Amino acid sequence: MNAGRRVLVVDNPIAGRRRRRPGSFRRTIDALAAGGCITTVLPTGGPDQAEALVREARDDPGLEADVVVASGGDGTVNEVLCGLLDGASTLDGVFQGPAFATFPFGTVNVLALEIGLEPKPADMAGMVANGRIIEATVGRVEGRRFLLCVGAGLDSAAVKYLKPWLKSAIGRGAYFVALLIALIRDGGTIFEVEIDGQRHQASTVIVSNCSRFAGPHVVAPEARLDDGTLHVLLGLRSGRWNLIRYGIAYARGRIPFLDDVLVQPARQLRILEPKGYAVQVDGDLRGHLPVEVVAEEARLRLLVPQ
Repeated sequence: MNAGRRVLVVDNPIAGRRRRRPGSFRRTIDALAAGGCITTVLPTGGPDQAEALVREARDDPGLEADVVVASGGDGTVNEVLCGLLDGASTLDGVFQGPAFATFPFGTVNVLALEIGLEPKPADMAGMVANGRIIEATVGRVEGRRFLLCVGAGLDSAAVKYLKPWLKSAIGRGAYFVALLIALIRDGGTIFEVEIDGQRHQASTVIVSNCSRFAGPHVVAPEARLDDGTLHVLLGLRSGRWNLIRYGIAYARGRIPFLDDVLVQPARQLRILEPKGYAVQVDGDLRGHLPVEVVAEEARLRLLVPQ
């Protein structure tokens, strides 16, 4: 892309605030201006506000943009994505409107990890001004779009048990506390999944649109943001010991290579049981089982580094 682009940055100022270097966000905005971009910043004030801000901005002629940037973590990415694509028209299988980008200022930003974007002001501004566009797959779960993942299992239980005040105090460490609680309370849960008409039972269900999940570790080596499909990971053995074993393998980057872990592409699947179990979408709770997960036909214009 070229300098002179109109850029709308939707910023979650409390996302990953312990990790944000003082002044880093301001330097990124200054770098955009130095590159000739015309930038508007809309700070969020609470959960789900980013989605509403993007919807309102789309209807405001004074806030027309060539690029919309989600500044924060995975949750902010999802909210801005949903606000951007809600009601968007398509042409030749691509959503019309501004291109989508991210600044990794959250506790975790898997999208930035996936596209190789460093959290440096010059790199982030350079991507917006001069990056290339890919046509990324967009997933949908029960009417809500996602760019990264859907999960049912310890990950969604951990999000349910996560304490916001603890996340503010110790950052990503709060997730490990929540995972321990989830293991104790929900470690015996078994899920029923249907993929291409075939039923499976699993202790963990992850539907990913990219190779990484919840951080830098790869869970679906063949997955790419622009490959037109989703990838499903199932932990086929149940019980707390196997969940601990899967967790260790995940931390070592080995989980997709275990004999009792199934990883396969799918454009449509259903997670059926147990009914009422919490589902996380891009790191936030967004509903309960049963759900249908699909890869949409239309794709997203996504900015990535050169």
